[in-house]
Amino acid sequence: NLMIATHAHADHIGGLDEVLNAVKVNVYLDNGLPHTTQSYSKLMRLVEKQSKAGLKYKKANNGQVFNLGAELKLSIIHPQDKSLRGTRSDLNSNSVVVRMQHGENCFLFTGDAEEPSEHLLVQKGVEPCQVLKVAHHGSNHSSSQSFLNAVQPQIAVISAGNGNRYGHPGKKTLSKLERIGATIYRTDLLGTILIESDGKSLKVSHDHT
Repeated sequence: NLMIATHAHADHIGGLDEVLNAVKVNVYLDNGLPHTTQSYSKLMRLVEKQSKAGLKYKKANNGQVFNLGAELKLSIIHPQDKSLRGTRSDLNSNSVVVRMQHGENCFLFTGDAEEPSEHLLVQKGVEPCQVLKVAHHGSNHSSSQSFLNAVQPQIAVISAGNGNRYGHPGKKTLSKLERIGATIYRTDLLGTILIESDGKSLKVSHDHT
């Protein structure tokens, strides 16, 4: 139904061209900010080509809602009407942030959002959410205290490569998540992490279960 590219960095869109070629996608959504890389150009050429065959391109914006069936609602809560500029990384700070509601369960997907994006979301009244996909691979440039206080996650999932050269996840972020009482699941330690929702309870499993 819907493919979301949070932003144009290669570690977030690499391989999406192969998925687009293999699976019929109805709507392609991104933050509208271009990048100079080959992986971005190649992907956008394919999106353009497929748009002639019915693929719809949409620019993500706060306030958009996608209902996937009767029980699943995706709300786009970032980027805003006006893109953030002059930040440490404008591509990261304007990442698409998605709130997914399934019955009583909420999941927050944050892409590589950084502190400026989080402060804006706190100002706009971001609501608590049980599951947080921790922003920017657990980098210390994200997961500000005010944001974590607002979201109050019970489960925090960190996607990071084992022994990655950036040192993700950051120690500061890990200790903030621990202090707030979240159970932390990391792909670098546990492999693939699967969270199942029945609308009431959540079940977490992973490669090392």
